Amino acid sequence: DWRRMLRIAEDEVATAGLWRALKREAPTLVPTEVAEYLAKNTTMSDFRMQHLSGRLQGSVRALAARGVRVLFMKGAAVGAMSDSTFCSRPMNDIDILVHAADVTAASDALRAAGWTFSTSPAIADLLAGHHHLPPFLDPQLPGIRLELHLSSFPPEHPFAIGEEDFWRDAVAATAPFAGASLPSAEHLLFHTCVHFAWSHSMSFGTWRTIRSVAALAQSGQVDW
Repeated sequence: DWRRMLRIAEDEVATAGLWRALKREAPTLVPTEVAEYLAKNTTMSDFRMQHLSGRLQGSVRALAARGVRVLFMKGAAVGAMSDSTFCSRPMNDIDILVHAADVTAASDALRAAGWTFSTSPAIADLLAGHHHLPPFLDPQLPGIRLELHLSSFPPEHPFAIGEEDFWRDAVAATAPFAGASLPSAEHLLFHTCVHFAWSHSMSFGTWRTIRSVAALAQSGQVDW
């Protein structure tokens, strides 16, 4: 059922990954119209991801100029560790963590880098007291967002680990994200799994989670 497969891939932001896997493993089995659709959408996805990577690089520079320490989370951290173009792990948003005392300076830096702060009252009400601010939006490319986190989990989380642990064991990101920090591989693996299983109750984000776990497992950086 190609239609169902495409719908699932789109929901999981996995169209590009699906196309690359099909080209590698079963290129002759893909109907022409499906192949054309996947190829087109993969090109669009790669363009968006390279744009997103560039926006994050500029944001890191803007934050560093104001003395704000930043820790990449989730897909951004996996991308910085394994594929700086973000093409192999597509996403629609960037998640970064700053110290609560730096939130004003960080917000100013992101605006200076070209992000627009969401002013939706509904979103503001929904996220009141949440562990991240309403999203910053990219006026250059609709659908691209940046979420500024003040803590690693929502306030009601039951885990004996927090952002102080992430900061303590953080490692320096390399070019082109030099100036930012990344969680340790173990903390990133833990956060990826908890975000999927606890925050989202395994209801969506399956492909992204598996892709991130695979990238971490293959990196050789996880101390099992």
